[in-house]
Amino acid sequence: MTTNLLAALETATVGSRELDAKIALIDGWRQVEVSREDPFGNPTDWSGLPPDEDRPRAWAPVPPYTTSLDEALALAPAWTRERLGAVSIISTLGRAAASFRSSSLLDPACHEVQGYAQTAPLAVCLAGLRARQSHPAAIEGPGHG
Repeated sequence: MTTNLLAALETATVGSRELDAKIALIDGWRQVEVSREDPFGNPTDWSGLPPDEDRPRAWAPVPPYTTSLDEALALAPAWTRERLGAVSIISTLGRAAASFRSSSLLDPACHEVQGYAQTAPLAVCLAGLRARQSHPAAIEGPGHG
């Protein structure tokens, strides 16, 4: 994961398909050249192969991680989804904050990561990617086992 992607998420004012594609590669997608048009005839420069597929389809849409809160939350690492953890999202005055916590704050082994960005999905993506980068169990997120 590059520091450039984390910086791009922090400074972006809105989500973009370019950022989504970069996140998809980290989430286990593979870039493939299949078609230059999506099913609706719109030109596209990026086709993806989801982590659980071996053969390219005519077109596989990369999830809209940076504009959809649901898709951004899919980046939450396994230790947040499967254990007594917490996800908090606060959005106010044009800024958003998101944090993933592995357990209660009272637990000395609690691990927490945060993300701050212009929108809630961007902040959640940032926190999710930081969690994957900094926690040993982070690689167990979607597309990784």
